[in-house]
Amino acid sequence: MKKRSRAAKKTIVMTLIFMLSVFSYDLVTAGQGSTNVKVIANLVCKEVGVVGSTFQEKKSAPIMVMEEAHNSRAAQIQHAIALVRLYSKYGLRDIALEGYLKDDTKIDTDWYQKAARKDTRAKIEVAVRLLEEGEISSAEFLKLAYNDVSLHPIEISKEYKEYNVEIGEKAQTAPLLCLLKIAQSSLTQNHLLEVQRLDSESKKLNGEKRNEKIRELLNYILSADPWVKQTADTMRSEDFFTKVPLQKHVKIMEEIKRRTEVKSVNLNSDEITALDKYIAFSRGRANAEYTMVDATINVADHKDVPIVAMIIGCAHTQKICELLKKEQRSYAVITPMALKNADKRGELDYEMFERKYQKLSVFTEGFLSNVLKETFQAKANKKPKPVLNEPWFKARSELSLFVDTIVRAAFGDGGQDPPKPPKPPGKIIAGFGDDEFRGRYIFIHPKKIELVSADGKNGKKDDAVLIPVILTSEDRKRETEIWIKAMPTHNLDEEVLADKQDHEFVEVLLKKALAKVQSQKKPSRSIENQAGQIEITFDTLLCMGENKSEVRMVNLSTK
Repeated sequence: MKKRSRAAKKTIVMTLIFMLSVFSYDLVTAGQGSTNVKVIANLVCKEVGVVGSTFQEKKSAPIMVMEEAHNSRAAQIQHAIALVRLYSKYGLRDIALEGYLKDDTKIDTDWYQKAARKDTRAKIEVAVRLLEEGEISSAEFLKLAYNDVSLHPIEISKEYKEYNVEIGEKAQTAPLLCLLKIAQSSLTQNHLLEVQRLDSESKKLNGEKRNEKIRELLNYILSADPWVKQTADTMRSEDFFTKVPLQKHVKIMEEIKRRTEVKSVNLNSDEITALDKYIAFSRGRANAEYTMVDATINVADHKDVPIVAMIIGCAHTQKICELLKKEQRSYAVITPMALKNADKRGELDYEMFERKYQKLSVFTEGFLSNVLKETFQAKANKKPKPVLNEPWFKARSELSLFVDTIVRAAFGDGGQDPPKPPKPPGKIIAGFGDDEFRGRYIFIHPKKIELVSADGKNGKKDDAVLIPVILTSEDRKRETEIWIKAMPTHNLDEEVLADKQDHEFVEVLLKKALAKVQSQKKPSRSIENQAGQIEITFDTLLCMGENKSEVRMVNLSTK
């Protein structure tokens, strides 16, 4: 009777998915054969983005210019949904990616496919989880989900070195400091009296009230020169460093320097150097636009490429569109809804984003973050770049894929791929080969996996697994052993199998992740929740620690 009930549930779910796929098909059928970039763009970004400028020509493959917000998890997920639609409906297999340098090591995800062991559901769910957390971008997600996707480098390190991309804090603050000194040169005697009054009042205050008074003082000084006030307001606007075209950015910086010279503003050598570095940085990022367009066109010119996605920061958009139009290339600009609506929900905070610059995990707290930090090290790099080749990322991905597979094998319905190994009469899970879970950085010995009680009460119920995990450093000189206790978050017998071409399934998971991100006011700095648990996929929950006995006794049960 129970089996019939499960079968009936599966039939209902399968019917619903079929109806969803038919409905989705009806929505896009009219545009599937189209080469009109505006039609394609409107279809793929439905509910997750908006279409900006477009240009239609017949020369080579159309280019989807996708404006990216590096620190917005919601925007990354929305772009991932659009990319999945481009992949499934329009044959997208090529992504031109800003921040990926031509002389970087080629991105390879064969290790991820191997660790997934042909388990499509685990492969997709782990990738969705990593995207949701902000560890990877939309382009990296698509590469993990579909290994036949190619990520193309469109920048060169020479431009980074020549134009001082790693500008530092002094260079970042130099323009506003120079504006302040230009304004000071315009202060009259009446201005100076008011400055003295505000300064005197600020010294009598403490905390936030003092900060407010100091801000009032600075704003008063900046307002003494109309051009300075207008320029400062522009630079302090929310969109200046994300949406203002870089060509305009360069002109503003150059005008600041010119005015310091005309007004004989007293700048010390460090301040002059810092301003020059910032100007060089702005010029370098502007010049990179030509390099990025040339590289993307080279991809689009391949005869077997039907469409190309070009993922860039939106400060590049205006110039890149000008260059593409000049080259008579069809393009459409897609902006994620979160960026269009200035939706700040779930954005990475400053410290988390700085870690992305260094190609580190965004997480700074928690047991797993500390283990990864102690075992693996990443090279610092100012520009956010793909992390798919980083040892810490490979280790974390292998760990998630292996554990999810083990949980599914132990508690699933036997219809998984690979098949579920039999449950033995004792405490050890059998059916896996000794090297079944031997990755590049993670090793789990199947014969040491135990069935245990999820609530930590020995002998009460075997509804969780206890897994010994060995993490090995890149140089093989450091090994760290940890223990993981894991269990399914729901009845896996009611699960519908995922198919490689089930793109609707992928989109459903991405929308679940988007809803979760947008429900958060700010992201957590720890992978673990307050109870010390990690949800590595929508199906698997775990806890971890160094001591086997302590991990065994943790109450992981969600009931």
